[in-house]
Amino acid sequence: MTLTPSTDRTLVQAEQARHQGRLSESERLYDSVVNALAEAADTDEDLCRVLHGFALTLYGLERYAEGEYHLRRALTGRGKALGPSASETIDTLARLAEAIGEQGRWIEAHALAREAFRLGLSALGADHDVTRGALLASAWVTVSSGTPHADILARAVVMALDGSTHSASARNLLVVALRKSGQYEEGERVARETLVMREEQLGPEHPHTLLLRSDLALTLHAAGRTTEALTLAEESLAAGERALGPHAPCTARLRKARQTIAA
Repeated sequence: MTLTPSTDRTLVQAEQARHQGRLSESERLYDSVVNALAEAADTDEDLCRVLHGFALTLYGLERYAEGEYHLRRALTGRGKALGPSASETIDTLARLAEAIGEQGRWIEAHALAREAFRLGLSALGADHDVTRGALLASAWVTVSSGTPHADILARAVVMALDGSTHSASARNLLVVALRKSGQYEEGERVARETLVMREEQLGPEHPHTLLLRSDLALTLHAAGRTTEALTLAEESLAAGERALGPHAPCTARLRKARQTIAA
């Protein structure tokens, strides 16, 4: 099945809205495209592309179980049509690992992320963007699941992904790992450096930028600099409410961080 010109325009708009952090708008647009492709076979690449992108939007909205459902459909379809070693299939597998990890199923998430990275290395090479994305997914699972000494892996991943499209995300992950391991001074330095990157790439009010500012505030709080941390957290929350709305998942996370610091 080929996308009609109208549906293709809607898909482009959905992808643009997702990249710009307008997730509620992206969800609405993706939903209309999914409905338009309701009769397509699961092996249709247009449908798989839509399901993959829709899942990423739902991930941003913290609706991880729904995202997992769409990713599993896309993974099955791409596996059948393109094979398990295709870049599209591997990318979907890595994103599935993240969605499962967000639901606390760490053993399953670890296995899927490692398999995505293994397939990427074997089929695509270490320098392929999809392989690098799988490496980042594996590191995210390791850090988020509370694995001891995860900061060592996070540093290695930052070096491996330096200069790639995943560089800022890898550095943000390192900030979290450093805070968890009590290395607050380095965590602050990395966070401030990465904030410059995020603001240049995405703007000061993009969800990724705001959440990094929140991570910086939590790092300052953990280091005992509560007044400075609270000011930053309140500024980030105000920016999130203004740019994203008071009920957006990102705003809720900013609010929770502010409450943690204030308490």
